[in-house]
Amino acid sequence: MTSTLPPSQSQSDDGFAVTVKTRSPGRPKDFALGMKRREDILESATRLFAHRGFRNTDLKMVADELGVAKGTIYNYFESKNDLFVACVTFGMARLRLFVRARTRDISEPLELISCAVESYFHFFDEHPEVVELLVQERAEFKDRETSTYFLGWDEHKLPWLELFEKLKADGIFRDMSSEAVYEFMSNQVYGTLFANYFSGKKKPLASQTGVTLDILYRGILQGGQRSEF
Repeated sequence: MTSTLPPSQSQSDDGFAVTVKTRSPGRPKDFALGMKRREDILESATRLFAHRGFRNTDLKMVADELGVAKGTIYNYFESKNDLFVACVTFGMARLRLFVRARTRDISEPLELISCAVESYFHFFDEHPEVVELLVQERAEFKDRETSTYFLGWDEHKLPWLELFEKLKADGIFRDMSSEAVYEFMSNQVYGTLFANYFSGKKKPLASQTGVTLDILYRGILQGGQRSEF
């Protein structure tokens, strides 16, 4: 589906609208340079927000870390709120790219699901700062009806629903709602992520992939007990 964006926006490889404010007439802005600058701002801001917290971080701190004028930040983001939400969106885009890169060449459906779950956990093991931002978003932006995490999750679910439908058609999955399967799996990995965060566990998330998939695929009841439900 073709995406139509305002003149001041362009489409990133992951489907996100990337805003770069329009400039007054003069020397054309190099697009690649602008994209690189925007990414540098997001990476620095993500570290600062995660370390200092949303309320204790301001745009001048981000500018100082990058060695640029504060006005440079305003060329890309209208406010601290705008920058913070962009950081969360950036983190979710990186997660999807990470999972996609690791599952790209896998054709066997159950192996694909297993690799996707392990990659999801592995990403957050490597980027705990993104988890911190997800927590802060829920605390600081209570007026948002849906968090950035779940907005992205809903927008990119179609390929998984199609896969689950194929697994049903092939007799691998039970005949149940693919939406329900997707929601259940989403809740499992999301719940594991935050249970690990709030409990202060030092155990890598990726090490929990095996038990998550074992219960997901086999359940907890012995075969003879399943017929009762």
